[in-house]
Amino acid sequence: MARVWAHKLEKDYSVKLIERNQQRAAELAEKLQHTIVFYGDASDQELLAEEHIDQVDLFIAVTNDDEANIMSAMLAKRMGAKKVMVLIQRRAYVDLVQGSVIDIAISPQQATISALLSHVRKADIVGVSSLRRGVAEAIEAVAHGR
Repeated sequence: MARVWAHKLEKDYSVKLIERNQQRAAELAEKLQHTIVFYGDASDQELLAEEHIDQVDLFIAVTNDDEANIMSAMLAKRMGAKKVMVLIQRRAYVDLVQGSVIDIAISPQQATISALLSHVRKADIVGVSSLRRGVAEAIEAVAHGR
């Protein structure tokens, strides 16, 4: 997932990616043209300081380890990152970090839904219905083929 995010962001932003698997870091460095890839641990305070985390606009933690994502994001925020975003698999953890120093917490389901909605919004919207007192929306749309 980190590769996908970096690839999308590197077109318009300066991106640094920290990968804890050395072989994977080398592979990512080859595949990502404008992203600086580091081998290391995103919760390594020294590494974050060396890479000027205090000048970062957005720190994104998207490993498969919820605890690592949360802790590294909290550390980055404490060290001066302006905003932090984490990928969290466990629903209970998403609820726990709401209102904390974590600015944005997303689940894989939310990421998938967002991708779907971006395509739906390009379609012809026929109708929108509010469900469960505004907790959810049902969108009726005409999706056009490519």
